Amino acid sequence: MEKKLIPFYREAYRNRMGYTLFIDMNTMGIYRVYDDNYRFFQSSQYWFYFLGGYWILKGIGDFNIHMNFLPSVLILLVIGGGFFWYGYHHLYKKAMENMNLKNTYLTKDEFIGYAKTGRQNARLLIIVLMVIIIIYLFLLKFYLAVPAIDLLIIISLLSFVIGGIIRSLPIQRLRLNYQNSFLEKVATEVHNKMAQ
Repeated sequence: MEKKLIPFYREAYRNRMGYTLFIDMNTMGIYRVYDDNYRFFQSSQYWFYFLGGYWILKGIGDFNIHMNFLPSVLILLVIGGGFFWYGYHHLYKKAMENMNLKNTYLTKDEFIGYAKTGRQNARLLIIVLMVIIIIYLFLLKFYLAVPAIDLLIIISLLSFVIGGIIRSLPIQRLRLNYQNSFLEKVATEVHNKMAQ
């Protein structure tokens, strides 16, 4: 049976390893995944990507292609849709394959406590998603008025980010973090599984 992993709590630190707690909604198993993303931002690889992206955007900033409305919309749909799909499906599947899941056992009260504390992370993701969507819509309106390559690239990258964030905020996660009756039901099932 395929795992249906829902993240419900994340502990992230600035200078050390953090972790994310997942629940498998099919088996009610709890898993902890350790991550060392902080190392990426301190590595030369981060600066290579950052500066490379900056120089590419700066280099094509003066490059304009004059298109009619329909071709510019079609290009945006294909490229933006591809980036959204990549962020939503492909990147998620790749991350799931590379995850090192560690079984974790939580009592009912610990599970409820982690899920309630996870509300802050879910709220932050929702706020970030709303801000990105507002920026996306503004840039989209600007792109439709004056099609430009740099806007197309930025809109496509925002599509990728939106896809990744939406994938990390499934409805069951929001129910787990915000709906107390659902949280209580799941916590009871987790406790019963642990008691077996």
